[in-house]
Amino acid sequence: MNISEKGLDLIKKWEGCKLQAYQDPTGTYTIGWGNTFYPSGEKVKKGDYISQKEADRLLFYIVGDFARQVNDRIKYMTFNQNQFDALVSFTYNLGAKNLERILTNIAEDRWVSFSKARVGGRLTTLKGLVARREEEWALFSSPILEVKNNTEDMNTEKIKNALMSKTVWSIVLAFIIGGLGAIEPLVGADASMIISGILGIIGIYGRMNPVQDF
Repeated sequence: MNISEKGLDLIKKWEGCKLQAYQDPTGTYTIGWGNTFYPSGEKVKKGDYISQKEADRLLFYIVGDFARQVNDRIKYMTFNQNQFDALVSFTYNLGAKNLERILTNIAEDRWVSFSKARVGGRLTTLKGLVARREEEWALFSSPILEVKNNTEDMNTEKIKNALMSKTVWSIVLAFIIGGLGAIEPLVGADASMIISGILGIIGIYGRMNPVQDF
């Protein structure tokens, strides 16, 4: 699976984007959309600066890498798109080791509990992380809504009705034409031929002018 636009927007909302390296609450140097390292594996350091284009490119690279890590760990599990997006956001923020921990028992209270970080050497609950975990969980627990195509259903029904009408017409015409043999001695051969001709024209017209309102 790949992360959706909704999942990417969630990550961008909580990470924010800064083009110059800064220290996060734990003292780790961070740049761009919350990235602490570059594709080469080199860590972000004080004084680093990147362009917006480089920040976006780094985001897509890191997100793609974390999405792959999530896929590797859920290959024998079933998740919908919303759940996958939430897992990628969780992993983007906390890493693959914490992903493995949450996958052993996914529950709301446990998910939200991953809201602590070491600040000044002490494990501290951060309000920002609590809010992020809660929004991730809201996404994880949201069902995928299927939009029913009413227009398609209406057209299908019209087609069925049109076919039924043509079938009935065909049966009626068959009975009428078949009955001509019985009335021919009464109305005469010429009249019978005229009636057959009229019915034939009606049949041809019906084939040339099919129902067009669907």
